[in-house]
Amino acid sequence: ARGIATEEFRFLKSVVKKGRPKITLPAPDVMHFFLGPRSADERVYPDIEQFYADLASIYRAEVKELAALGCTYLQLDDTALSRIHFTRGCSARPGHAVARISGG
Repeated sequence: ARGIATEEFRFLKSVVKKGRPKITLPAPDVMHFFLGPRSADERVYPDIEQFYADLASIYRAEVKELAALGCTYLQLDDTALSRIHFTRGCSARPGHAVARISGG
């Protein structure tokens, strides 16, 4: 299976001759923040907790693979975070997936 950004990092690492290659990924909560409970198909995920568990597992695997490839500069872009103060009711549980990944 192809990772979220592993192929891009392989390429970047091959062409960067000076400095440290950086990869950015959308933060996990971006995957559910804007659509809330509609972010996962209920036929596939009748229990939203399983969606969060799978999302966390995917991100853990991606970070592990990027580290194995030599990535030491990874940025998680949390574009949803800036909307928390401006939008009400975007998600039932903003930040929940981040807490799952970090073990919090």
